[in-house]
Amino acid sequence: MKVLKIKKMSKGKYKVTFDNNSNLVLYEEVIINNLILAGKNVDSKLLEKINSDNYKATPYHLALDYINVRMRSREEIRKHLANKKFDESLIDEVIVKLEREGYINDLAFAKAYVNDRLNLSNDGVGKIETALNSFKINDNIIKEVLVNVDEHLISDKLDKLITKQKKLKSKYTGNMLKNKILNYLINLGYDRNMVLEKLNNHNFRSNTNIEKEYQKLYKKYSKKYSGYKLDMTIKQHLYQKGYDTSDLNNIEK
Repeated sequence: MKVLKIKKMSKGKYKVTFDNNSNLVLYEEVIINNLILAGKNVDSKLLEKINSDNYKATPYHLALDYINVRMRSREEIRKHLANKKFDESLIDEVIVKLEREGYINDLAFAKAYVNDRLNLSNDGVGKIETALNSFKINDNIIKEVLVNVDEHLISDKLDKLITKQKKLKSKYTGNMLKNKILNYLINLGYDRNMVLEKLNNHNFRSNTNIEKEYQKLYKKYSKKYSGYKLDMTIKQHLYQKGYDTSDLNNIEK
Protein backbone atom coordinates (compact mmCIF):
# COMPACT_ATOMS: atom_id res chain seq x y z
CA MET A 1 0.00 0.00 0.00
CA LYS A 2 1.07 3.57 -0.67
CA VAL A 3 1.15 6.59 1.64
CA LEU A 4 -1.29 9.22 0.37
CA LYS A 5 -0.80 11.97 2.95
CA ILE A 6 0.65 12.73 6.35
CA LYS A 7 -1.18 15.14 8.67
CA LYS A 8 0.40 16.59 11.81
CA MET A 9 -1.59 16.14 15.02
CA SER A 10 -0.97 17.18 18.62
CA LYS A 11 1.63 15.81 21.07
CA GLY A 12 4.15 14.80 18.42
CA LYS A 13 1.79 12.54 16.50
CA TYR A 14 1.02 12.29 12.79
CA LYS A 15 -1.92 10.73 10.99
CA VAL A 16 -0.76 8.67 7.99
CA THR A 17 -3.40 7.88 5.37
CA PHE A 18 -2.88 5.06 2.85
CA ASP A 19 -4.42 4.44 -0.56
CA ASN A 20 -6.56 1.60 0.79
CA ASN A 21 -8.39 4.09 3.08
CA SER A 22 -6.62 2.82 6.19
CA ASN A 23 -4.91 5.15 8.70
CA LEU A 24 -2.16 4.98 11.27
CA VAL A 25 -1.40 7.47 14.03
CA LEU A 26 2.36 7.46 14.48
CA TYR A 27 4.85 9.33 16.63
CA GLU A 28 7.22 11.73 14.91
CA GLU A 29 10.34 9.65 15.55
CA VAL A 30 8.66 6.63 13.95
CA ILE A 31 7.90 8.72 10.86
CA ILE A 32 11.52 9.93 10.69
CA ASN A 33 13.25 6.65 11.49
CA ASN A 34 11.26 4.75 8.87
CA LEU A 35 11.47 7.51 6.23
CA ILE A 36 7.71 7.66 5.81
CA LEU A 37 6.88 10.16 3.07
CA ALA A 38 3.89 10.78 0.83
CA GLY A 39 4.09 8.35 -2.10
CA LYS A 40 6.16 5.76 -0.23
CA ASN A 41 5.17 2.12 -0.67
CA VAL A 42 4.79 0.21 2.59
CA ASP A 43 4.92 -3.58 2.39
CA SER A 44 3.86 -5.98 5.14
CA LYS A 45 7.37 -6.30 6.57
CA LEU A 46 7.84 -2.55 6.87
CA LEU A 47 4.32 -2.14 8.26
CA GLU A 48 5.12 -4.66 10.99
CA LYS A 49 8.28 -2.73 11.89
CA ILE A 50 6.39 0.58 11.93
CA ASN A 51 3.76 -0.79 14.30
CA SER A 52 6.44 -2.30 16.53
CA ASP A 53 8.40 0.97 16.66
CA ASN A 54 5.24 2.91 17.43
CA TYR A 55 4.30 0.54 20.25
CA LYS A 56 7.75 0.96 21.80
CA ALA A 57 7.52 4.75 21.49
CA THR A 58 4.12 4.89 23.21
CA PRO A 59 5.21 4.41 26.87
CA TYR A 60 7.97 6.99 26.41
CA HIS A 61 5.46 9.62 25.31
CA LEU A 62 2.94 8.63 27.98
CA ALA A 63 5.68 9.12 30.55
CA LEU A 64 6.52 12.55 29.14
CA ASP A 65 2.85 13.57 29.38
CA TYR A 66 2.83 12.34 32.99
CA ILE A 67 5.98 14.30 33.80
CA ASN A 68 4.58 17.45 32.19
CA VAL A 69 1.96 17.65 34.95
CA ARG A 70 4.67 17.76 37.65
CA MET A 71 8.08 16.28 38.43
CA ARG A 72 7.93 12.51 38.94
CA SER A 73 10.08 9.94 40.70
CA ARG A 74 11.39 6.84 38.94
CA GLU A 75 8.92 4.71 40.91
CA GLU A 76 5.94 6.86 39.90
CA ILE A 77 6.84 6.46 36.23
CA ARG A 78 7.25 2.71 36.68
CA LYS A 79 3.84 2.34 38.34
CA HIS A 80 2.14 4.59 35.78
CA LEU A 81 3.43 2.55 32.85
CA ALA A 82 2.82 -0.77 34.61
CA ASN A 83 -0.82 0.25 35.04
CA LYS A 84 -0.94 0.69 31.25
CA LYS A 85 0.09 -3.00 30.95
CA PHE A 86 3.43 -2.42 29.22
CA ASP A 87 6.10 -5.12 29.50
CA GLU A 88 8.54 -4.68 32.36
CA SER A 89 11.55 -4.83 30.03
CA LEU A 90 10.09 -2.04 27.87
CA ILE A 91 9.38 0.04 30.98
CA ASP A 92 13.01 -0.40 32.05
CA GLU A 93 14.19 0.83 28.65
CA VAL A 94 11.94 3.88 28.86
CA ILE A 95 13.13 4.76 32.37
CA VAL A 96 16.79 4.48 31.34
CA LYS A 97 16.11 6.76 28.38
CA LEU A 98 14.24 9.32 30.49
CA GLU A 99 17.03 9.36 33.08
CA ARG A 100 19.65 9.77 30.37
CA GLU A 101 17.72 12.72 28.93
CA GLY A 102 17.27 14.30 32.37
CA TYR A 103 13.51 13.89 32.61
CA ILE A 104 13.84 11.62 35.67
CA ASN A 105 16.17 12.52 38.53
CA ASP A 106 15.28 11.19 41.97
CA LEU A 107 17.65 13.58 43.75
CA ALA A 108 16.06 16.61 42.09
CA PHE A 109 12.61 15.12 42.74
CA ALA A 110 13.38 14.59 46.44
CA LYS A 111 14.70 18.14 46.88
CA ALA A 112 11.63 19.63 45.20
CA TYR A 113 9.26 17.39 47.15
CA VAL A 114 10.80 18.29 50.51
CA ASN A 115 10.74 21.98 49.67
CA ASP A 116 7.06 21.84 48.65
CA ARG A 117 5.96 19.87 51.72
CA LEU A 118 7.85 22.14 54.10
CA ASN A 119 6.46 25.32 52.57
CA LEU A 120 3.00 24.27 51.38
CA SER A 121 1.83 21.85 54.07
CA ASN A 122 1.88 21.27 57.83
CA ASP A 123 3.96 18.10 57.43
CA GLY A 124 6.99 17.52 59.60
CA VAL A 125 10.23 15.83 58.59
CA GLY A 126 9.09 12.39 59.75
CA LYS A 127 5.99 12.39 57.57
CA ILE A 128 7.98 13.72 54.61
CA GLU A 129 10.55 10.94 55.05
CA THR A 130 7.76 8.34 55.04
CA ALA A 131 6.43 9.78 51.80
CA LEU A 132 9.86 9.69 50.16
CA ASN A 133 10.20 6.05 51.16
CA SER A 134 6.83 5.33 49.54
CA PHE A 135 8.30 6.73 46.30
CA LYS A 136 11.20 4.24 46.78
CA ILE A 137 13.75 7.02 46.81
CA ASN A 138 17.24 5.73 47.64
CA ASP A 139 18.09 5.96 51.36
CA ASN A 140 21.24 7.97 50.67
CA ILE A 141 19.24 10.53 48.70
CA ILE A 142 16.69 10.81 51.51
CA LYS A 143 19.45 11.39 54.06
CA GLU A 144 21.08 13.99 51.82
CA VAL A 145 17.93 16.08 51.35
CA LEU A 146 16.68 15.84 54.94
CA VAL A 147 19.98 16.66 56.61
CA ASN A 148 19.80 20.08 54.94
CA VAL A 149 16.33 20.95 56.27
CA ASP A 150 16.40 24.35 57.99
CA GLU A 151 15.80 23.82 61.72
CA HIS A 152 14.66 27.42 62.10
CA LEU A 153 11.93 26.77 59.53
CA ILE A 154 10.75 23.72 61.49
CA SER A 155 10.84 25.71 64.74
CA ASP A 156 8.75 28.53 63.26
CA LYS A 157 6.24 26.04 61.82
CA LEU A 158 5.83 24.41 65.23
CA ASP A 159 5.22 27.74 66.95
CA LYS A 160 2.54 28.66 64.43
CA LEU A 161 0.87 25.25 64.58
CA ILE A 162 0.80 25.23 68.39
CA THR A 163 -0.72 28.70 68.49
CA LYS A 164 -3.34 27.69 65.92
CA GLN A 165 -4.20 24.44 67.70
CA LYS A 166 -4.63 26.25 71.03
CA LYS A 167 -7.34 28.36 69.40
CA LEU A 168 -8.99 25.45 67.58
CA LYS A 169 -9.04 23.29 70.72
CA SER A 170 -9.99 26.07 73.10
CA LYS A 171 -12.64 23.90 74.79
CA TYR A 172 -9.76 21.97 76.36
CA THR A 173 -7.16 23.23 78.77
CA GLY A 174 -4.16 22.15 80.82
CA ASN A 175 -2.55 18.77 80.20
CA MET A 176 -5.52 17.62 78.12
CA LEU A 177 -4.93 20.42 75.62
CA LYS A 178 -1.18 19.94 75.74
CA ASN A 179 -1.44 16.19 75.03
CA LYS A 180 -3.91 16.67 72.18
CA ILE A 181 -1.55 19.13 70.50
CA LEU A 182 1.42 16.83 71.18
CA ASN A 183 -0.32 13.87 69.50
CA TYR A 184 -1.46 16.05 66.60
CA LEU A 185 2.09 17.25 65.89
CA ILE A 186 3.66 13.81 66.29
CA ASN A 187 1.15 12.46 63.76
CA LEU A 188 2.29 15.21 61.38
CA GLY A 189 5.83 13.89 61.63
CA TYR A 190 7.48 16.25 64.09
CA ASP A 191 10.11 15.05 66.56
CA ARG A 192 8.54 14.30 69.96
CA ASN A 193 11.33 15.87 72.02
CA MET A 194 11.35 19.03 69.90
CA VAL A 195 7.57 19.33 70.23
CA LEU A 196 7.68 18.86 74.01
CA GLU A 197 10.37 21.51 74.31
CA LYS A 198 8.13 23.91 72.40
CA LEU A 199 5.00 22.98 74.36
CA ASN A 200 6.76 23.55 77.67
CA ASN A 201 7.14 27.20 76.68
CA HIS A 202 3.38 27.64 76.29
CA ASN A 203 0.70 28.23 78.91
CA PHE A 204 -2.24 25.85 78.64
CA ARG A 205 -4.24 26.98 81.68
CA SER A 206 -7.24 29.29 81.38
CA ASN A 207 -8.99 30.53 84.51
CA THR A 208 -11.43 32.53 82.40
CA ASN A 209 -12.57 29.44 80.55
CA ILE A 210 -13.07 27.34 83.66
CA GLU A 211 -15.51 29.86 85.14
CA LYS A 212 -17.59 29.76 81.97
CA GLU A 213 -17.37 25.97 81.73
CA TYR A 214 -18.39 25.56 85.36
CA GLN A 215 -21.44 27.79 85.00
CA LYS A 216 -22.50 26.02 81.83
CA LEU A 217 -22.17 22.58 83.43
CA TYR A 218 -23.87 23.77 86.63
CA LYS A 219 -26.85 25.03 84.67
CA LYS A 220 -27.07 21.72 82.80
CA TYR A 221 -26.67 19.26 85.67
CA SER A 222 -28.26 21.19 88.57
CA LYS A 223 -31.64 20.22 87.13
CA LYS A 224 -30.76 16.57 87.69
CA TYR A 225 -28.32 16.48 90.63
CA SER A 226 -27.57 18.41 93.80
CA GLY A 227 -24.99 18.54 96.56
CA TYR A 228 -22.07 16.12 96.38
CA LYS A 229 -23.38 14.33 93.27
CA LEU A 230 -23.69 17.63 91.37
CA ASP A 231 -20.24 18.76 92.47
CA MET A 232 -18.56 15.49 91.41
CA THR A 233 -20.39 15.36 88.09
CA ILE A 234 -19.23 18.87 87.19
CA LYS A 235 -15.67 18.17 88.34
CA GLN A 236 -15.51 14.98 86.32
CA HIS A 237 -16.45 16.84 83.15
CA LEU A 238 -13.93 19.57 83.90
CA TYR A 239 -11.20 16.98 84.49
CA GLN A 240 -11.99 15.50 81.08
CA LYS A 241 -11.43 18.91 79.51
CA GLY A 242 -7.99 19.13 81.10
CA TYR A 243 -8.55 21.25 84.21
CA ASP A 244 -6.62 20.10 87.29
CA THR A 245 -7.44 20.17 91.01
CA SER A 246 -5.88 23.57 91.62
CA ASP A 247 -8.02 25.07 88.85
CA LEU A 248 -11.18 23.57 90.33
CA ASN A 249 -10.41 24.77 93.85
CA ASN A 250 -10.20 28.38 92.63
CA ILE A 251 -13.69 28.46 91.15
CA GLU A 252 -15.99 30.97 92.76
CA LYS A 253 -19.27 29.09 93.30
